[in-house]
Amino acid sequence: MLAAVFLPADGAVALAAAPWMTSADRAAACYGTAVASAGDVNGDGYHDILVGAPGPETDEQGRGRVSVYHGSASGLSTTANWRAERNQAHAVFGTSVASAGDVNGDGYRELVIGAPWFDAAGNDESGAAVVYPGGAAGSEAAPARTAAPH
Repeated sequence: MLAAVFLPADGAVALAAAPWMTSADRAAACYGTAVASAGDVNGDGYHDILVGAPGPETDEQGRGRVSVYHGSASGLSTTANWRAERNQAHAVFGTSVASAGDVNGDGYRELVIGAPWFDAAGNDESGAAVVYPGGAAGSEAAPARTAAPH
């Protein structure tokens, strides 16, 4: 079963004339398990949306993926502008997602993503929080930091 994220077009700020919706591109993705405002990760003056999909994939169960959809004058993109995955089976990367604010002082918001079963040190699913820096083109491809219990 594919899942979807749906934001209604009512409220203090109308997103568009019609509701915004995006859906998973793979079965059993658990798409939309976590959804949050990313803040303005690319500095264009529009807020962006984070969507977590920690579910299984066809080749590695529960690796997980997070997508960012950039905001613009015409509303949110319906195609992901950025994606990140952790290359580890059962990490369930994207179980939690949030804006970290501008933690490095460069004017762009960073993203923090939870992977509760990530196994950094071979100590049986210790978990991790991964921070990706923002930038003019959006979030960076490589994380700035991965924090895991020692």
